[in-house]
Amino acid sequence: MVALFVEDALAILYISGFKICKVWLPARNRRAREFFEAAGFTRDGTSRVVQCGEAPHLFYRYEHPLMRPDKKYYR
Repeated sequence: MVALFVEDALAILYISGFKICKVWLPARNRRAREFFEAAGFTRDGTSRVVQCGEAPHLFYRYEHPLMRPDKKYYR
């Protein structure tokens, strides 16, 4: 079910005119990174540190190229 949700979201982005989907994920959140990797996202090598209060948090950027979805999205 979750995989279908991701597929639907990527399809909606594509038909809205986007060519790539990028997300920032916390480096320490292994489950989130594994979820997006299983959905076809890959790290693009970019990272950044965000200061949250007194603690710095490392984030990795992931991307997924968008492709034409199947016909169920077209009327």
